[in-house]
Amino acid sequence: MESKNIWTSFKNEIGYTTASIQYVELSRRLADDVCGSELSGGRIQDLAKKYKLSVSEIPEDFGTRIAKNYIVQIHSCVMHFLNDFQHLIGSPTYGLKYNREKDNLLHWTMQHTLGTQSSSETYDVLYKICDYYRFARNEIIHSGQAQSGLRTAFSALSDFRDAKLHAPNSIDSICFDDQVLYARSARALLEAIYFNSQYDWQVIINHDKTEIKRITSGCSHEADKSTKKVYSYLRQTYPIPKEGIPNLIELI
Repeated sequence: MESKNIWTSFKNEIGYTTASIQYVELSRRLADDVCGSELSGGRIQDLAKKYKLSVSEIPEDFGTRIAKNYIVQIHSCVMHFLNDFQHLIGSPTYGLKYNREKDNLLHWTMQHTLGTQSSSETYDVLYKICDYYRFARNEIIHSGQAQSGLRTAFSALSDFRDAKLHAPNSIDSICFDDQVLYARSARALLEAIYFNSQYDWQVIINHDKTEIKRITSGCSHEADKSTKKVYSYLRQTYPIPKEGIPNLIELI
Protein backbone atom coordinates (compact mmCIF):
# COMPACT_ATOMS: atom_id res chain seq x y z
CA MET A 1 0.00 0.00 0.00
CA GLU A 2 1.20 3.51 -0.74
CA SER A 3 2.47 5.30 2.33
CA LYS A 4 0.20 8.30 1.77
CA ASN A 5 -3.09 9.39 0.30
CA ILE A 6 -2.05 11.67 -2.54
CA TRP A 7 -5.31 13.64 -2.50
CA THR A 8 -5.02 14.37 1.22
CA SER A 9 -1.36 15.29 0.72
CA PHE A 10 -2.27 17.67 -2.11
CA LYS A 11 -5.02 19.35 -0.10
CA ASN A 12 -2.63 19.82 2.81
CA GLU A 13 0.17 21.11 0.60
CA ILE A 14 -1.94 23.61 -1.32
CA GLY A 15 -3.65 24.63 1.90
CA TYR A 16 -0.34 25.42 3.59
CA THR A 17 0.88 27.15 0.44
CA THR A 18 -2.15 29.42 0.06
CA ALA A 19 -2.08 30.20 3.79
CA SER A 20 1.57 31.28 3.57
CA ILE A 21 0.77 33.29 0.43
CA GLN A 22 -2.00 35.13 2.29
CA TYR A 23 0.42 35.88 5.12
CA VAL A 24 2.99 37.31 2.67
CA GLU A 25 0.29 39.31 0.90
CA LEU A 26 -0.97 40.70 4.21
CA SER A 27 2.58 41.70 5.13
CA ARG A 28 3.08 43.36 1.75
CA ARG A 29 -0.13 45.35 1.98
CA LEU A 30 0.62 46.43 5.54
CA ALA A 31 4.08 47.52 4.43
CA ASP A 32 2.54 49.56 1.61
CA ASP A 33 0.07 51.21 3.97
CA VAL A 34 2.54 51.96 6.75
CA CYS A 35 5.79 52.51 4.85
CA GLY A 36 4.61 53.28 1.33
CA SER A 37 6.75 56.37 0.89
CA GLU A 38 9.85 54.66 2.25
CA LEU A 39 9.40 51.72 -0.14
CA SER A 40 9.54 53.92 -3.22
CA GLY A 41 12.66 54.72 -5.18
CA GLY A 42 16.06 54.13 -3.66
CA ARG A 43 14.81 54.58 -0.10
CA ILE A 44 13.89 50.90 0.19
CA GLN A 45 17.56 49.99 0.63
CA ASP A 46 17.84 52.29 3.65
CA LEU A 47 14.70 50.82 5.20
CA ALA A 48 15.96 47.27 4.63
CA LYS A 49 19.19 48.02 6.46
CA LYS A 50 17.22 48.78 9.61
CA TYR A 51 16.12 45.14 9.61
CA LYS A 52 19.54 43.77 8.59
CA LEU A 53 18.38 42.95 5.07
CA SER A 54 19.86 43.77 1.70
CA VAL A 55 17.27 44.66 -0.92
CA SER A 56 18.12 45.41 -4.54
CA GLU A 57 15.94 47.30 -6.97
CA ILE A 58 14.24 45.21 -9.65
CA PRO A 59 12.97 46.50 -13.03
CA GLU A 60 9.30 45.99 -12.17
CA ASP A 61 6.80 46.63 -9.41
CA PHE A 62 7.60 44.65 -6.26
CA GLY A 63 3.94 43.70 -5.85
CA THR A 64 3.86 42.15 -9.33
CA ARG A 65 7.08 40.23 -8.72
CA ILE A 66 5.72 38.87 -5.43
CA ALA A 67 2.44 37.86 -7.11
CA LYS A 68 4.38 36.04 -9.81
CA ASN A 69 6.09 34.01 -7.10
CA TYR A 70 2.64 32.98 -5.88
CA ILE A 71 1.96 31.43 -9.29
CA VAL A 72 5.22 29.48 -9.12
CA GLN A 73 4.25 28.09 -5.71
CA ILE A 74 0.78 26.93 -6.82
CA HIS A 75 2.25 25.34 -9.94
CA SER A 76 4.65 23.35 -7.76
CA CYS A 77 1.69 21.89 -5.81
CA VAL A 78 -0.07 20.92 -9.05
CA MET A 79 2.98 19.18 -10.48
CA HIS A 80 3.62 17.36 -7.22
CA PHE A 81 0.13 15.84 -7.34
CA LEU A 82 0.36 14.89 -11.03
CA ASN A 83 3.68 13.14 -10.46
CA ASP A 84 2.29 11.34 -7.41
CA PHE A 85 -0.75 10.25 -9.44
CA GLN A 86 1.44 8.86 -12.21
CA HIS A 87 3.29 6.74 -9.64
CA LEU A 88 0.13 5.63 -7.82
CA ILE A 89 -0.20 1.89 -8.34
CA GLY A 90 -3.29 1.09 -10.40
CA SER A 91 -4.00 4.66 -11.52
CA PRO A 92 -4.80 5.17 -15.23
CA THR A 93 -1.34 6.70 -15.80
CA TYR A 94 0.60 4.22 -13.67
CA GLY A 95 3.45 2.66 -15.62
CA LEU A 96 2.88 4.86 -18.67
CA LYS A 97 5.62 7.02 -20.13
CA TYR A 98 4.95 10.72 -20.48
CA ASN A 99 6.66 12.58 -23.32
CA ARG A 100 7.11 16.20 -22.24
CA GLU A 101 8.11 17.15 -25.79
CA LYS A 102 4.67 16.24 -27.14
CA ASP A 103 2.30 17.21 -24.33
CA ASN A 104 2.08 18.79 -20.89
CA LEU A 105 1.54 16.58 -17.86
CA LEU A 106 -1.87 17.97 -16.88
CA HIS A 107 -3.39 17.57 -20.35
CA TRP A 108 -1.82 14.11 -20.72
CA THR A 109 -3.25 13.03 -17.37
CA MET A 110 -6.70 14.36 -18.24
CA GLN A 111 -6.72 12.40 -21.50
CA HIS A 112 -6.00 9.17 -19.63
CA THR A 113 -8.40 9.80 -16.75
CA LEU A 114 -11.34 11.95 -17.86
CA GLY A 115 -11.28 10.85 -21.50
CA THR A 116 -14.07 12.44 -23.52
CA GLN A 117 -15.24 14.27 -20.38
CA SER A 118 -12.08 16.39 -20.53
CA SER A 119 -13.58 18.37 -23.40
CA SER A 120 -16.74 19.23 -21.47
CA GLU A 121 -17.33 22.94 -20.87
CA THR A 122 -16.52 22.79 -17.15
CA TYR A 123 -13.28 20.85 -17.45
CA ASP A 124 -12.26 22.76 -20.58
CA VAL A 125 -12.42 26.12 -18.79
CA LEU A 126 -10.60 24.77 -15.73
CA TYR A 127 -7.89 23.37 -17.97
CA LYS A 128 -7.47 26.60 -19.93
CA ILE A 129 -7.03 28.50 -16.67
CA CYS A 130 -4.43 26.05 -15.39
CA ASP A 131 -2.69 25.96 -18.75
CA TYR A 132 -2.38 29.74 -18.88
CA TYR A 133 -0.80 29.86 -15.44
CA ARG A 134 1.48 26.98 -16.41
CA PHE A 135 2.80 29.07 -19.28
CA ALA A 136 2.97 32.10 -16.99
CA ARG A 137 5.05 30.10 -14.52
CA ASN A 138 7.39 28.96 -17.29
CA GLU A 139 7.83 32.53 -18.49
CA ILE A 140 8.47 33.70 -14.92
CA ILE A 141 11.15 31.05 -14.41
CA HIS A 142 12.58 31.01 -17.94
CA SER A 143 12.08 34.54 -19.22
CA GLY A 144 11.54 34.74 -22.96
CA GLN A 145 11.13 30.99 -23.57
CA ALA A 146 7.36 30.67 -23.25
CA GLN A 147 6.05 33.89 -24.79
CA SER A 148 4.37 32.35 -27.85
CA GLY A 149 2.50 29.71 -25.85
CA LEU A 150 1.73 32.28 -23.16
CA ARG A 151 0.02 34.61 -25.62
CA THR A 152 -2.03 31.76 -27.09
CA ALA A 153 -3.04 30.47 -23.66
CA PHE A 154 -4.10 33.95 -22.49
CA SER A 155 -6.08 34.51 -25.69
CA ALA A 156 -7.94 31.26 -25.02
CA LEU A 157 -9.33 32.94 -21.89
CA SER A 158 -10.44 36.11 -23.65
CA ASP A 159 -14.12 35.33 -23.02
CA PHE A 160 -13.62 34.27 -19.41
CA ARG A 161 -13.73 36.52 -16.37
CA ASP A 162 -14.26 35.38 -12.80
CA ALA A 163 -17.31 37.06 -11.28
CA LYS A 164 -15.64 37.70 -7.91
CA LEU A 165 -11.95 37.99 -8.75
CA HIS A 166 -9.90 40.48 -10.68
CA ALA A 167 -8.42 37.68 -12.78
CA PRO A 168 -7.06 36.36 -15.04
CA ASN A 169 -4.54 39.06 -15.84
CA SER A 170 -1.73 39.32 -18.37
CA ILE A 171 1.66 38.30 -17.05
CA ASP A 172 2.75 41.92 -16.57
CA SER A 173 -0.28 42.61 -14.38
CA ILE A 174 -0.52 39.38 -12.35
CA CYS A 175 -1.84 40.01 -8.85
CA PHE A 176 -2.98 38.14 -5.74
CA ASP A 177 -6.32 37.21 -7.34
CA ASP A 178 -4.53 35.27 -10.07
CA GLN A 179 -3.15 32.72 -7.63
CA VAL A 180 -6.60 32.41 -6.04
CA LEU A 181 -8.09 31.60 -9.44
CA TYR A 182 -5.25 29.19 -10.24
CA ALA A 183 -5.46 27.37 -6.91
CA ARG A 184 -9.26 27.00 -7.05
CA SER A 185 -9.25 25.82 -10.65
CA ALA A 186 -6.41 23.36 -10.10
CA ARG A 187 -8.03 21.90 -7.01
CA ALA A 188 -11.34 21.35 -8.83
CA LEU A 189 -9.64 19.73 -11.81
CA LEU A 190 -7.32 17.51 -9.80
CA GLU A 191 -10.23 16.44 -7.59
CA ALA A 192 -12.06 15.25 -10.71
CA ILE A 193 -8.96 13.38 -11.85
CA TYR A 194 -8.52 11.63 -8.51
CA PHE A 195 -12.16 10.72 -7.84
CA ASN A 196 -13.44 10.07 -11.37
CA SER A 197 -10.59 7.88 -12.58
CA GLN A 198 -11.04 4.19 -13.32
CA TYR A 199 -8.49 2.37 -11.18
CA ASP A 200 -7.15 -1.09 -11.97
CA TRP A 201 -8.29 -2.85 -8.81
CA GLN A 202 -6.78 -6.17 -9.86
CA VAL A 203 -3.32 -4.59 -10.08
CA ILE A 204 -3.82 -2.77 -6.79
CA ILE A 205 -5.04 -5.84 -4.91
CA ASN A 206 -2.35 -8.06 -6.38
CA HIS A 207 0.29 -5.58 -5.26
CA ASP A 208 -1.07 -5.62 -1.69
CA LYS A 209 -2.16 -9.27 -1.68
CA THR A 210 -0.07 -10.21 1.37
CA GLU A 211 -1.49 -7.43 3.56
CA ILE A 212 -5.04 -8.01 2.34
CA LYS A 213 -4.76 -11.71 3.15
CA ARG A 214 -3.55 -10.79 6.63
CA ILE A 215 -6.37 -8.39 7.46
CA THR A 216 -9.05 -10.77 6.16
CA SER A 217 -7.59 -13.95 7.65
CA GLY A 218 -10.05 -13.99 10.54
CA CYS A 219 -13.12 -13.64 8.35
CA SER A 220 -12.10 -15.19 5.05
CA HIS A 221 -15.37 -17.14 4.88
CA GLU A 222 -17.55 -14.11 5.64
CA ALA A 223 -17.88 -12.06 2.47
CA ASP A 224 -19.44 -8.98 4.08
CA LYS A 225 -16.79 -8.66 6.78
CA SER A 226 -13.97 -9.30 4.35
CA THR A 227 -15.35 -6.68 1.97
CA LYS A 228 -15.60 -4.05 4.72
CA LYS A 229 -12.05 -4.73 5.88
CA VAL A 230 -10.65 -4.51 2.35
CA TYR A 231 -12.56 -1.30 1.62
CA SER A 232 -11.30 0.22 4.85
CA TYR A 233 -7.75 -0.72 3.89
CA LEU A 234 -7.95 0.54 0.30
CA ARG A 235 -9.70 3.75 1.31
CA GLN A 236 -6.50 4.88 3.02
CA THR A 237 -5.08 5.50 -0.45
CA TYR A 238 -7.83 5.25 -3.07
CA PRO A 239 -11.34 6.65 -3.59
CA ILE A 240 -13.76 3.73 -3.44
CA PRO A 241 -16.62 4.04 -6.00
CA LYS A 242 -20.11 4.50 -4.54
CA GLU A 243 -21.18 1.30 -6.25
CA GLY A 244 -18.18 -0.51 -4.79
CA ILE A 245 -15.50 -2.55 -6.54
CA PRO A 246 -16.98 -5.15 -8.92
CA ASN A 247 -16.24 -8.78 -7.99
CA LEU A 248 -14.08 -7.74 -5.04
CA ILE A 249 -14.25 -11.13 -3.31
CA GLU A 250 -13.05 -12.88 -6.47
CA LEU A 251 -10.18 -10.39 -6.77
CA ILE A 252 -8.90 -11.12 -3.28
